[in-house]
Amino acid sequence: MGRNRRHGHSDDWHADEGALDAIVRQLNNGSEDINSATDKELGPVDAGVTSDVVGQALKDVLELATVVSATMSNAAENVNIAQGSYEDIENDHKGKIDYQRQEMESGPERTGGHRNRRN
Repeated sequence: MGRNRRHGHSDDWHADEGALDAIVRQLNNGSEDINSATDKELGPVDAGVTSDVVGQALKDVLELATVVSATMSNAAENVNIAQGSYEDIENDHKGKIDYQRQEMESGPERTGGHRNRRN
């Protein structure tokens, strides 16, 4: 999100249209990468005397990776849901702004000498 400098107007705000899609894509790609890296069965660990400790540590890492992957997938879904809400809000506000601009541009001569106020 940032200031829009087009046409000399610096008071308009904008967001990159594909930003939320990119976030969803990156979260889903990360989740898939984690899943493919951890989908193999953990075989016996040969680390000498510390084999049990290392084996448990690897098992814990794999379990955490599963949680991270699921969290990333859930976050991607939440971004999708939020994007729909943002689009609804954006469309509503854009309609109101367009209406107000048209009203301002039409001037008093088109509105019967006064401007209608809309709350």
